[in-house]
Amino acid sequence: MKAAVYQIAGHPDMAECESASAETLREFNRAKGEVLSGLNIVLDGRKDAFLSSLLEQVRGVEISSAQQLSRAFLGGGQFMTQDTRALNGGARAAPHQLVIAEATALNQPAECGKQLAEVVRQIGSHLVRTERKARVSSLVGTNVFIGHGRSPSWRELKDFIEGRLHLPSDEFNRVPVAGMSNITRLNEMLESAAFAFLILTAEDEQRDGKLNARMNVVHEMGLFQGRLGFMRAIVLLEDGCEEFSNIQGLGQIRFPKGNVAAAFEEVRMVLEREGLVGKLAAS
Repeated sequence: MKAAVYQIAGHPDMAECESASAETLREFNRAKGEVLSGLNIVLDGRKDAFLSSLLEQVRGVEISSAQQLSRAFLGGGQFMTQDTRALNGGARAAPHQLVIAEATALNQPAECGKQLAEVVRQIGSHLVRTERKARVSSLVGTNVFIGHGRSPSWRELKDFIEGRLHLPSDEFNRVPVAGMSNITRLNEMLESAAFAFLILTAEDEQRDGKLNARMNVVHEMGLFQGRLGFMRAIVLLEDGCEEFSNIQGLGQIRFPKGNVAAAFEEVRMVLEREGLVGKLAAS
């Protein structure tokens, strides 16, 4: 009966399709083996629930044979018949269903290859995100950097951070810089910082009478915001200090002239928000 179906179809030459399917099957098995091997290596000694779930998905991508596919045509449940011969023979797919199953089986390696490729794409995206997160974490140090001009306000902030919050602090002149270039010292501070407060105080008088912050602090502000992000590089702006053009878009805490202590509660809240209070003190 199955031959009759092929005869009606004009006896199509399936040799080329069978050859291509066999080659695709070999490539699929090779790719799946490499993915499983790589995932097991990555997961060795590592807890990653999402990656483990993707590993199970890879294992679950299986190629079905024509026989397995033909069973899908058989309905479930019980059959009522008085034909003992049919009952002993069991349920069987119809001839045309067997032909459909054989043709579908030839395409199974390609279809399963697409499924495998999608899971591999998810694995790659997850590993990239994980690596990016680890890279950012490795760049973050432990100190709270304080950028400042000539105003003594920074000392009050330093005493609060170290004495009250028990966090390590850093500032440009903390270590002797003799024989060390500014770039070297800046890189050292950037690498050791987990957070930065940049104190902008009214110090440099301009021709129009306006008071600007020291340019070194503005420079440090750009460096630390580029390194740590806007959430971890906060401006402390003193009343009377001229605002520069894009400060409105930056994280800032304002304080009355000569009274940086008025900002201490906000300083503490920001450090708590970023999970630094208690965390760095315990490290």
